[in-house]
Amino acid sequence: MLKNRKMSVELDSEFDEESYLSRYADVKTAVKAGAFSSGYAHYMAFGKAEGRDGSSNCKHLRPVTQSPSESTPFTYVSPLDLTIEPCGDPTIHVVTEGAGGVHERKRPGASFHDDPDGTRLFSDLESVRVPHSPAFTLTASRLRQVGYRSYLSQNGLLFNDEALVNEAERDRFVARLGRETAFENEDTGLEPADRPRMFRFDARDRPVEHLKGEVVSLCSLEPTNYGSFLLRVLPKIAGRRHLLKNRKVISPLYNESMRDLYAMVGIPAELRIKHNTHVIYAYDKAIIPSIRNPHFLLDPDTLAFYADFRGRFGSRDRPRKIFVSRLGWTGSYAANHRVMLNEEDLARRLVAEGFDLVRTHMMSVRQQVEAFSSADMIVGASGSAMFNVVFSHPGTKLIDIESEPHWIFAHQNLFGSCGLDYGIFEAKAQDNDWSVPHKPFAVNVDALMIRIASMG
Repeated sequence: MLKNRKMSVELDSEFDEESYLSRYADVKTAVKAGAFSSGYAHYMAFGKAEGRDGSSNCKHLRPVTQSPSESTPFTYVSPLDLTIEPCGDPTIHVVTEGAGGVHERKRPGASFHDDPDGTRLFSDLESVRVPHSPAFTLTASRLRQVGYRSYLSQNGLLFNDEALVNEAERDRFVARLGRETAFENEDTGLEPADRPRMFRFDARDRPVEHLKGEVVSLCSLEPTNYGSFLLRVLPKIAGRRHLLKNRKVISPLYNESMRDLYAMVGIPAELRIKHNTHVIYAYDKAIIPSIRNPHFLLDPDTLAFYADFRGRFGSRDRPRKIFVSRLGWTGSYAANHRVMLNEEDLARRLVAEGFDLVRTHMMSVRQQVEAFSSADMIVGASGSAMFNVVFSHPGTKLIDIESEPHWIFAHQNLFGSCGLDYGIFEAKAQDNDWSVPHKPFAVNVDALMIRIASMG
């Protein structure tokens, strides 16, 4: 994490230090380690932008005593299981799309793989077949939602918006959910019980908000992340617009880009409910569309959704070559750590070759859509800004600069399923301790320029 920044603003009157540290174990650990002088220092540097709750309580909400019982165990189930066996709750209904079963989809491999400095992050970047679970819509009455996207039923079931394809995936998910850090635990307050896939819920100081009538939940994993929003949240609308008609929608609303995208797809502000991961939501009736793109492999409905988006808001006035630059961006932990050390040199060389610098952190959503939809060639380092390729035309040439091994599978799935002519260019990180992500890195600029010249 960043070393503590000096704060020149006055203390937020709604902020409560004790509540913030008890809520977020990762922040408490960072403060103890000296990375931040206080919880408030973290909140102002990162937490507020990430949508973390800094208040002591939400007085307008119902008391926490109306939350699920802390003594009740909840057993994790995949929503697909609920289509096979009776679950004991007659209000739960799951409808799958298509044939309904798990199937495989082919993901195209990289057109090239350059490793000029011998980093050896990757060995095989060829095409693969990826298991793909069907999309579904789940409806249920009297559910509780906790954390990012977990739902607790009246009869002790726990599920979310994703149908994991096999037992190994389910075991990995359950193990991750049982960990203490808020990110891995998805800020749920769930703790492992004494039986496999079973959890108990610790409400602590979480307030409860009653959602009246039928409410559509677009909530999902990594709610503050722009890339996750483009690939997990917004595509839930694809092929399901009828679900939104005259219904309120609860969803991530952490920045102006998210608000603008909701407006562009036709969800009016008066029907949006801002999701807070530290509130327990009590639904009269929940309508939960699933993730369409597990592992970021875009399905046909999502591709059609973004093709329509591109047609309405994109631009092809002139062919462009763009460099997706992070210069001047300090808006996230990754932005302050996974820094391209020689980016100014690379940007100068690319501009001399006719590239436009695209700084998404300084652009509106419409400007980002126009930039990526008009590009014939895109160069950039991996990260959420590159997820704007959903607005690019199939066949667009892409050079993805990767400096760490963690996310290549998802990135290839995204680029390949979008039909891009993509290649992977390895950069050299400051060190190879991959237990800690987001490291400074440098790009072999000369080698990259040679690759660009070869692509025409």
